[in-house]
Amino acid sequence: MSRELVPVAAAQAVPILTEAFAKDPVFAYFTGSTASLAQTPKCLQIMKTITQLHALSGQPVWGWRVDGRIMGCALVEDRPDAFRQAVAVLRTLPAFLRLPLRVLLRLNAYSARSKRGQPEGVSHFLALLGLSDQARGKGQGRRFLAALHAQYGPAAHWALDTENPANLPFYERLGYRLYAQETLGPVTMFKLHRPPQTGIPDENQP
Repeated sequence: MSRELVPVAAAQAVPILTEAFAKDPVFAYFTGSTASLAQTPKCLQIMKTITQLHALSGQPVWGWRVDGRIMGCALVEDRPDAFRQAVAVLRTLPAFLRLPLRVLLRLNAYSARSKRGQPEGVSHFLALLGLSDQARGKGQGRRFLAALHAQYGPAAHWALDTENPANLPFYERLGYRLYAQETLGPVTMFKLHRPPQTGIPDENQP
């Protein structure tokens, strides 16, 4: 089986990430829906807008290719160019304004809290990481994240948040530690970071 980390277009990432976050608590909070969000046009619209803003800001969109097929995608944020990010915000502003006001306010509330209180020296923020349903339960998530760590090297200091407590053991096995919790409406934001490593343990290699 061949596996590799590859850059992908934003448009290619949107359906995979939408499927991956179909039942994620924070997207249920954004949309106010308890149904399968993969079938909710509002969720697709949110994911498309977020991913476009990310890509237009010059931030990488990564894909996890397994036997020639993209089975997972991730949005990684580093320190963006301020001018390019401002231009990206202006270009995606019409798409954001087409979102319902309640959704827009909840997205803003999440954005304001997600990086608040980060440990000093964080260099990379894992904004989104998701797998297609076909790839789940096969160890691909662990390999995908380990490949991202390897791509940026042992000096990288990572941070992320998850609103699904079931995800905590997964991240902890890959070196992440909880540094804060915040309440966002009905969900809890679990904030984690992974300090710089001298190496990645063999069991975490892709």
